Amino acid sequence: MEPAPNTRPAGGFKLIDPEGLLAEPEYDLGVLMREDPVALLQGDPHARAQWLAARTGCDATAIWEWGVLERVATGLLAPSSTCNPPAGTCLPPPRLSPPQ
Repeated sequence: MEPAPNTRPAGGFKLIDPEGLLAEPEYDLGVLMREDPVALLQGDPHARAQWLAARTGCDATAIWEWGVLERVATGLLAPSSTCNPPAGTCLPPPRLSPPQ
């Protein structure tokens, strides 16, 4: 397998996966879709995927879909965690429709 080309978006940033997983860049951006639920729900949740896509050159639909998977996986794992958020601060189930 050939190494990925060393291309950088216009802003000069490059994403690096600290866990060492080999996945498309949208996966890492999908992780950001599960963060800060209050900000995510203050407007159109798809807007975050579109914002990330516009700044990275990645696909907004793939970012949204990875984000849905991240939220579901985190929700399944959270009940077994000793670091549960207070009641009422969890996100509602994600809308499964892709951004328009």
